[in-house]
Amino acid sequence: MNELAEHIKLEYGASIRRAGKTADGWCVGGAVCDYLAEESDWGNIIDFTIAGHRRFPDEDRMTELLCNVVGVSYVEGQDPTKVDIGYYVSCIIGYNDEGNFEDAWAMVSEMCTELGLRKCGECDRLYGNVGKLEDDARTSVGMKCGRCAYG
Repeated sequence: MNELAEHIKLEYGASIRRAGKTADGWCVGGAVCDYLAEESDWGNIIDFTIAGHRRFPDEDRMTELLCNVVGVSYVEGQDPTKVDIGYYVSCIIGYNDEGNFEDAWAMVSEMCTELGLRKCGECDRLYGNVGKLEDDARTSVGMKCGRCAYG
């Protein structure tokens, strides 16, 4: 499993639930959004201010949020990164709603790998190989964001 996906799973795994089953907890997609997004990424996305909607986002809102996180536009399923974030979101939510959490996490892992998402080992900043996150540096001590590697 992708290192970032595994970390998110460890952070939220005990509280993962199917939508509508309980007001507590998170769906897999909600956990991913909560972990990856900064407050500015939530922006003007409709209904994320309503209690529970961040924990159990629908496909459109989760797709829009993840596009905000990585800094790409999402128009009618066309993603300039050539990675269809909407496809991953659909699979993650579908598996979660079926109660098939392991497959949902596997899709999170695949998406993180495809987008090259990782956290800097030094400053904990999210970076990857797409959009505004395109910033990495391989150093003798492992992966770091460009800011930490080059000062």
